[in-house]
Amino acid sequence: MKQFFTAHVAFFALLAIVLVAGGAMWYVASNAAPVLGSYTVARGDVAGALDEPGTVVAVDKANLSFQEAGQIAHVYVKEGDVVGAGKTLADLDKASFETGVEQANAALTAAQVKLDALQTGATPQTIAVSQAALTTAEQSLANTYAGVANTLADAHEKANDAVRNQLAAFFSTPEGNNPQLTFGVSDSQVVNNIQSTRASASVDLNAWQKEIASTTATSSNAALDAALQSAAGNLSTVQNLMNGSMTALTDETGLSVSTLAAYKVSATTGLNEVNGAITEITTAEQNIASEKAAIAQAQAGLALTNASSTTQDIQEQQAAIAQAQAAVAATQVALENTSLAAPFSGTVQDLTAQVGQVVSPNTEVLSLVNNGGLEIQTYVSESDVAKIKIGDTAEITLDAFGTGTTFPATVTAIDSAETQINGTPSYLITLDFTGTETQVKDGMTGNVHIILAEDSGMIAVPSRLVLNNGDQYFVLVKTSSGIEQKQVQIGLVSDNGMTEIISGINEGDTLANF
Repeated sequence: MKQFFTAHVAFFALLAIVLVAGGAMWYVASNAAPVLGSYTVARGDVAGALDEPGTVVAVDKANLSFQEAGQIAHVYVKEGDVVGAGKTLADLDKASFETGVEQANAALTAAQVKLDALQTGATPQTIAVSQAALTTAEQSLANTYAGVANTLADAHEKANDAVRNQLAAFFSTPEGNNPQLTFGVSDSQVVNNIQSTRASASVDLNAWQKEIASTTATSSNAALDAALQSAAGNLSTVQNLMNGSMTALTDETGLSVSTLAAYKVSATTGLNEVNGAITEITTAEQNIASEKAAIAQAQAGLALTNASSTTQDIQEQQAAIAQAQAAVAATQVALENTSLAAPFSGTVQDLTAQVGQVVSPNTEVLSLVNNGGLEIQTYVSESDVAKIKIGDTAEITLDAFGTGTTFPATVTAIDSAETQINGTPSYLITLDFTGTETQVKDGMTGNVHIILAEDSGMIAVPSRLVLNNGDQYFVLVKTSSGIEQKQVQIGLVSDNGMTEIISGINEGDTLANF
């Protein structure tokens, strides 16, 4: 017996290490050989797999925004609507853009007239045409200035209503030197700012009203320009007050749910009024600037018509026409950009666009998701990515459906560049669903079970019975003379606890089971 123990000391040492690593202790108190169970070698299926968390994403998803600044005139969809490609989703107020197209076309016409005059020489007819273009431009400017007084009055009326009517319940003694909020706000700085701005708004509105009273259609152009600039400054103060009121409501204390809701409606209404007034003033200033430029161009055209033309003059005017044509194209594109259309069929999500809202270019107002084309993405470590190849099959479980429901998928893409995930190099793996999964939605999360390899009818033993010493693997075979340590060559190691044995033992052999 001592001879047996001595001959197998290496085996027992190795076995003791394995058992300690598994949480067991094997204390040998005598020279007797340990009593081990038996496992009969048989054939079975071995599959290697990898499990990682994954997220469903839409193949087609677009965050949409207007390419021009303006005020939203219509919103034709609501959250969750399914729309077709090309469907108009929302549009901006087109008035100023249509005016821009008309002005650009007029400038192009004037430039062409000048070129014709240069090429044919000055005649009474060409001079009359150039003079008519100048007269038209001057009359257009005069008409715009004539409407400034009404524009100012309308802007003041909107601002006054926003401050003194929509915010009437927000302040006690609102027209005094020290207006006080009628509800509590936890941030004292917000309180001080809004109360100070309310006092300034009263002063500005009163002074602005006096300015408007002295402004008429017969006022000088310079006076009207100054009045527009003053209006822009006054509206900025009122806009700050309205924004401050919205901030105060998000930090209020003590208001009932119904009162808070009513206050929010009033503040939103007032803010929309002020934004509309700002748009009116800005449009008037832009129109005046454009019409002044048209007058200067018409004056230059008339002077050119009256002067003798040279080859250089004609070439310069041809360049001017090219610029005017480009301006027409640009204004036409801007007009077309006032409509926001669906680039593909999909479902409307994250809708923030509202009628009356003033938006800036590239500010996202909704998302469009094509749920008909979904894929699932996961990240794997650099040690695992080499095991995966395009075409590997997978089973997906999604949290929304529970672990009892699986969806078949196939690996379709493996990123060649790493991505740092929590400081660890990882690689993005993309899988396509094999079937049409109508219930699966963009953003769902779950588990990705990728099958790396699979062999059937192979000799397979429990992985715990395979011992290793460096790069060599062994099993303990029970024979008539005792337990023998046999070296084996292993293949796949599956996630179900089985290891494929390529050589070293045969089907029907009995292994020591521990």
